[in-house]
Amino acid sequence: MAASRSSVPRLNFGKKLLLLAGSLVWVLVHAQSLAPLEFEVASVKPHPLPVGVFMRRPWSPAIQCPAGFLHCGITGNRFDDEAASLKDLIVDAYGVQTIQISGLPTWADSGHDLYDIHAKVAGGHVPTLGQVRSMLQTLLADRFQLKIHRETRELPVYALTRTKKPPKLVPRQKRCIPHGAAKGARGRAEPEIDDPDAFEWSWAAELEMLTAFADRPVIDKSGLVGPSYCTVDGKDPLQAIELALGPGGGRDPDGPSVFTVSEETWGLKLEPQKAPVDILVIDRAERPSLN
Repeated sequence: MAASRSSVPRLNFGKKLLLLAGSLVWVLVHAQSLAPLEFEVASVKPHPLPVGVFMRRPWSPAIQCPAGFLHCGITGNRFDDEAASLKDLIVDAYGVQTIQISGLPTWADSGHDLYDIHAKVAGGHVPTLGQVRSMLQTLLADRFQLKIHRETRELPVYALTRTKKPPKLVPRQKRCIPHGAAKGARGRAEPEIDDPDAFEWSWAAELEMLTAFADRPVIDKSGLVGPSYCTVDGKDPLQAIELALGPGGGRDPDGPSVFTVSEETWGLKLEPQKAPVDILVIDRAERPSLN
């Protein structure tokens, strides 16, 4: 039976005002939660390089720089990303590998157009890596006029897989012996001291840079879970590959190939496959507005 008009509770003006205020608060909070995260202040300046010098940072799975002469990452409520190309900044902002970026302008990975980002988060708040990535995305859209869209593409890749024999890699306990290390008293290279940074020696970075020796992206199906490895004789895995390939870098038709060398030095083989790859497509990018 339908309720009569007299049985429906009536709201007086005060209750209506409270209900309206509550609704406005909900709308404001909801809108704030949907607003893009951004730094309170941020500077973008060119990173100076000597004439004739260019520099490319090794890839890293997080926002990191080689230790000692650059500053990258989160310190308290501050964020720094130094000597970064636009490609590096996109990698850091979106957490992708370079093989997942398509449509970059040539200046974005020239080795010359590098920038220093110094930013601060409001209120002394210590941000998470995910929050910094979101803030960096906002900064790139604002200062570099970056516009992107995402696609999934079926691409030819090389899958790094195991052979029937055990891999010739062991978990890194100390830093691997780099090529040209000082000889010890017995005439052999001595391992260096502990390397807690291990930036350039991470397994993910080794795989990313292995792509440079192949003609297509390398995906890891080896089952090795890192964080980093050395060869069984203590060498850095990528340097072992480079030394075995020689000056031709695997491109000399009469020289060794990366396929043979990876199996001989790592005990892992590269198999041609096709795989779906998430791609970040650059629709627009400009050199940044500086301050």
